[in-house]
Amino acid sequence: ISRIAHGGQDAWELLGYAYFDAEFSKAFLDILLREYYLPETAPKLWEDLFADHVRDLPPMELHRFEAGIVYEFDYLSDLCAFDRDFMVNVDSAILDNICRTLSCAREDIIDVEPVKAGLTNLSVLFSVHGVQYVYRHPGDGTEEIVNRQSEAYALRLAKRLGLDDTYVFAEADEGWKISRYVPDCVPFDYRNPDHVKGALALVRRLHESGETSPWTFDFAQETDHVVKLLRDKRYPFPADFDALHARIKALSAKLADEDAAPVMCHNDFYGPNVLVGPDRMHLIDWEYGAMGDYGCDLGNFFAQGSGYAVAESVAVLDLYFGRAATAVEVRHCLACTAVVGFYWYAWAMFKESQGNPMGEWLYKWYRAAIDYADAVEPMYETDACLCKAVALSGVWNGKGTE
Repeated sequence: ISRIAHGGQDAWELLGYAYFDAEFSKAFLDILLREYYLPETAPKLWEDLFADHVRDLPPMELHRFEAGIVYEFDYLSDLCAFDRDFMVNVDSAILDNICRTLSCAREDIIDVEPVKAGLTNLSVLFSVHGVQYVYRHPGDGTEEIVNRQSEAYALRLAKRLGLDDTYVFAEADEGWKISRYVPDCVPFDYRNPDHVKGALALVRRLHESGETSPWTFDFAQETDHVVKLLRDKRYPFPADFDALHARIKALSAKLADEDAAPVMCHNDFYGPNVLVGPDRMHLIDWEYGAMGDYGCDLGNFFAQGSGYAVAESVAVLDLYFGRAATAVEVRHCLACTAVVGFYWYAWAMFKESQGNPMGEWLYKWYRAAIDYADAVEPMYETDACLCKAVALSGVWNGKGTE
């Protein structure tokens, strides 16, 4: 094999198994060590790297098969088309879960395909009796950081409050979940005022519902838990990690002194968890739903990919409160954003320690922790510095502040 290219016709296709001898393995490992952690490598398969470096590696020989010998099944539907009895005969607890929950036979489960969205779990889309559903299977290691009992409780509560009409069933011990799929959704847009107002109205309704949970999610405590897991794994922290962690701990202590009354929170409230359907919005993915600080939900909204500058976040707070946010409220929510950003930064390292590259998300959360800490720390130096919070306020118009 001297050259590999995408597309083409009347050519041999790289498909099926491959055998690496010791010489090839050593050379390929050298390439992996150089390129594995590059962001552009994350979506690549091994054969993509092989194609990139085919002339740098010991020669690999082509073993030709005629058509009809080697098959590739990307989706379960491909396999079912090849073997019509597969769904009936396969030993699958997942299929059993679906049949038991939806009162259907295995043959009724059709159009199965993976869902690529999500950073934590594995999900598949499927149809039963003309209705589309999503089956969520918990990702590896989530049992160390996700309380599935708390999640199941929060899902039932969200359904009752009309915040998440997609919920069908969640198994609290094993962590799997079935949700109704909402077709024709559009991506949540942080620059669309209608999207932002609608999402904030959902989370405000949750905060003011008066509902409670037996469980609490404290971002400072959860950060310490994740950091301990990483230290136990001897994870190689960045050089500035401990210094930034110390700053976040100091802000967490100041938030604790403010003693904000706990309310029911989503605790992962950001764009991808807001389904913008043709008729209404749904607030989904309640893995971290529990009692907490209202400011941390807003902190999630800002820290997780909003693209807002600090001043824009301050202006958006007015939409949440339905009035101009006070200087104390601004300070509180900016501090929460720094704390939340750092939690997800540590969480991303935990996911990477398990072999799940987080790409640009790790840097986004790192920047949120730093930028919001830089903005809010001077506000705690003296009460007079609260005037800086007022100076940041403005009218949010979806494109910035005025």
